[in-house]
Amino acid sequence: MVEDIKENYWRRSQEITTHALKNSKLKPIQTNLNYLNHTDGITFEIRSIANKNFKFPSKRIIGPSLNPFIPWEKDLEIATITDKHMLILNKFPVESGHMLLITKSWVPQNGWLDISDFESLKIVDHDTTGLWFFNSCKKSGASQSHRHIQLLRRAVNTKICPLESWYDINSNYKIGSVKLNQNICTLPRDYYNKDAQALY
Repeated sequence: MVEDIKENYWRRSQEITTHALKNSKLKPIQTNLNYLNHTDGITFEIRSIANKNFKFPSKRIIGPSLNPFIPWEKDLEIATITDKHMLILNKFPVESGHMLLITKSWVPQNGWLDISDFESLKIVDHDTTGLWFFNSCKKSGASQSHRHIQLLRRAVNTKICPLESWYDINSNYKIGSVKLNQNICTLPRDYYNKDAQALY
């Protein structure tokens, strides 16, 4: 991990969370937390929605659906990252400080990530790091069609995800599945490389 992590974005996210909860601008999803111990000694967190009847609020819309990111809610704004990206809080967080890196103008979620996405991601990641993930479309879990990359903050020197050590050991390793071996591989990450091109 990088030693010079400042976590300014994380601290700002916590300040905004406090105000947004008081003003009912955040709608946290209540979950039950269970643990699953794998035979390899890996422990997974399993979260299930506590309210089985929970549904994301929706309005009956005739025509194109509303885009919650144009404009984004100012009450959830953490920081301007570049001229192309904003960092905001997720309105429906599962854990505190769940952040979204969104494009300021319309870019489709199901399009390819480009170098500008990674330039902005690197800026945030060098200050506040954690588990970054991208659901590329509705079928993979994206609730919005506007480009957004998600960040669940993890403290420095803690595991980003249960399989982190597996990924470290198996860098440059293809997943052992006939279906997946042409689509998924793991690559080592140089945390000290400041160039977004390396991630891209």
